[in-house]
Amino acid sequence: MNRVQPQSLFLLLLTMTSGCVDVITFLNLGQVFSAAMTGNTVLFGLAFVHTPGLSVIRYVTALCGFMLGNALAALLCSRVQRQSGWNLTLNVVLIGEFALLLTSALLMDLQSPISTSFLVLLFSAAMGMQGVVARRVGINGITTTVITSTITGMVETTIWNLQSKARVDFDEKKTVQTNSTPWSTIILWFSAIAIYGVGAALCGEIQRHSLRVAVWLPVLVVLLVILLSYVWQTAKERKQKAHRTVSA
Repeated sequence: MNRVQPQSLFLLLLTMTSGCVDVITFLNLGQVFSAAMTGNTVLFGLAFVHTPGLSVIRYVTALCGFMLGNALAALLCSRVQRQSGWNLTLNVVLIGEFALLLTSALLMDLQSPISTSFLVLLFSAAMGMQGVVARRVGINGITTTVITSTITGMVETTIWNLQSKARVDFDEKKTVQTNSTPWSTIILWFSAIAIYGVGAALCGEIQRHSLRVAVWLPVLVVLLVILLSYVWQTAKERKQKAHRTVSA
């Protein structure tokens, strides 16, 4: 069985972060998501037709904040836009995300008299930056900020794999060889879906006892990813450099 690649582990941890942050903003900042922009778009439509309890400005702020995060991350990644896979530039983007989440956590922990919309902007911008990191890594189906497309891909590919396995050439009495997606990829997609829910459940449970503790969970997870990915990337580059030296 294939081992989980470090890049995949990093993206799964970031997906968990999205579940945490969505819970924090939905429960505490006026039923708005910071990562799930599809949900915000639906809720914006409801708010636009004056559904009680929903604010148009919050959903506009979340959407704009997410796109602002996209833009900032895109600028930072402009020199590596043609590269895929984890690189140190992505760590710089994650440091930016960490700074935004840290600021948000401090403001909420200290119960600062800051506007709700500003907090929504900070959280959403952080998730926007994270979404670009996932795109740059380029693992099919893992976006870290939305799981709808992951569910679709997982179910669709599972059905095709099962059909491929069951398809038999009755004339030659043998299985027809077809290109199928590795089951390890499907398991990775399922893991991303599950860990988003785990992040949401864990953060929700912690918040039942203390919101001031819950807001620090996504901050710590992103910090963990930054540290682990930096150690892994530098070790990888050191190994490659040593290999080139020996080859020379």
